[in-house]
Amino acid sequence: FGAGNLTSGDRYSVVAEATDSAGDVGTSSAVTFTYGTTPTVSGAPDSTTTTVSESPTSVTYGNESASQFTASITTTNGEAVPSGDTITVNAGTASCTVTLPATTCSIGDTDLGSGGPYAVSATYNSDANLSTSTGTASIGLTVEQASLTVTASSTTSSYGTVPTVTASYSGFVNGETNTVLTTVASCSSTVTATTAVGTYTGANTCSGGAATNYSFAYEA
Repeated sequence: FGAGNLTSGDRYSVVAEATDSAGDVGTSSAVTFTYGTTPTVSGAPDSTTTTVSESPTSVTYGNESASQFTASITTTNGEAVPSGDTITVNAGTASCTVTLPATTCSIGDTDLGSGGPYAVSATYNSDANLSTSTGTASIGLTVEQASLTVTASSTTSSYGTVPTVTASYSGFVNGETNTVLTTVASCSSTVTATTAVGTYTGANTCSGGAATNYSFAYEA
């Protein structure tokens, strides 16, 4: 009703429901009006509950996106949550976004290093009709080290000389190279300058490599 529908001094019984743009009924609302003006309806945003889960809870470095986060939002009064609203999922320092009506998202393969468990939470980014809320997963995400294989080079040397053994690496992920090594593997041979002429299988070996996000396996 408009400003001309009320008479000053009369008493009115008013029942009001607040609805959002989608026609969903919100919380109980108060009606405020002054004679000669159009009444306004106001009320607190509907409260919400956000939940989040993940599967699996342990992945290998370079494959973090294999862990899918499932987030959902419910409202106290059963009001529908508009499509396009978002839930931000945080895992450690990384995050991904669920845009409703979708329910899942995943972090990028380069967003988290090995370690954890990383705490996981999800926050509903409220609109005018619904309040914000945050849920926390009871189990964090663990990122395991990727496996790096170090192979000692084959060598041929003459009697009286010492072979030079070098290491080759396989198993790097995310486009990484040996520049991520915190310690370069050292290599040596049991063949010395006085070793008799012959073939010595397994004489060349490497060891001692280190990198934050990799475990090491050695092949002679």
